[in-house]
Amino acid sequence: MIKGQRFLLIEGEGKAFAPLAVSSKRLLGSLGLEIIKSYETHSDGGYWGRVADLEGFLEIWALLFSKAQSLGATPLALEEDSYLNALYAFKILSENGSLCDKIAHKVTQRGGEFALCEPLYLPSMLFESGVMEGKIQSRFEEFRAAWIGSPRACELPSSAKGWMMGWKKLLGLGIVEGFFSFEGYAQMLSFDPKAALAQSARLYFEAVDLGIDFILTTSASQFGMMDAQKGAILKASKRDRLETPLLYPAQLLLMALGERERKHLGIDLHQIKVEMV
Repeated sequence: MIKGQRFLLIEGEGKAFAPLAVSSKRLLGSLGLEIIKSYETHSDGGYWGRVADLEGFLEIWALLFSKAQSLGATPLALEEDSYLNALYAFKILSENGSLCDKIAHKVTQRGGEFALCEPLYLPSMLFESGVMEGKIQSRFEEFRAAWIGSPRACELPSSAKGWMMGWKKLLGLGIVEGFFSFEGYAQMLSFDPKAALAQSARLYFEAVDLGIDFILTTSASQFGMMDAQKGAILKASKRDRLETPLLYPAQLLLMALGERERKHLGIDLHQIKVEMV
C-alpha cells in the first residue's frame, strides 16, 4: 500500500541521525508521500532497553504505535537500528498476551488509547512500492560502495532484505560486502570507548581499503561511530587521513532524483566531507 498512505517518522537522537532525518523528509516530500509527524525515541527504546528494562522499552514503542494509529498513520523507521527495535517490540506485544495487557494498561494510564501498528522500513518500503520507478534522473555506474549495516542485521525479516539488490540494479551502483558489514561496536562506547573506537576504525578502513568511493550505511549507530566520531576514529586508526564519506540510502536516493542542494541532502551536517555532489 502506498497511495494515500501517511507516515509517522521514527526519529533518533543526536548528530548521527540529523543528516538522515533531513534527507528522508526531503525524499518523501519529493515523492509526494505524506508525513504526519515525527516521533523521537530515546536510548531506553534501543537495544540497551531490551535488556535493562523490557517493560519500559515496550511502553516507549507502544506509545509510538498508539500515536500512529490515532493519527491514521504508519510508523516508518528510517534506518535499521530503529526498525529492528520497533519490530522487536511489535512482535512481543503481538505474541505475548499478558505482557501486552500490562503495557496497554500503562498506555491508558498515560491518557492514550492502546493500538498496534506494524512498522515499515524506509529503503524496503520505497523499493517494494515501486514509487521511484520512472523518476530516476542520475545513476551511479561510476561509483563503488561498501555496505555497513547494523550488527543485528541478521534479525531483519526477509521482506526487509531484498531492497539492496533492487537498488543496485535501479541505480547501477556497485556494492560490496564483507565481515565488516555485520559488525558494530557502538554499544561499547559507554564502558570501553577505547576499544569501541579502535574496532570501529578497523571496520571503516577494512571497507575503505577495498578502493570504494563511499560507505553506504543503513545504521545510525554505525554512522555515529564513523562520521560523528571522525577525529577519534582517525586517532585510533593511526592513519594520516580519513576522507571516504558515509551516506545513508535516503541521501543516495535523493541524489538519484536530481537533488544537489547540500542542505537538502543533509550532507552539510557530515564530519567527513562528501565530494560527489
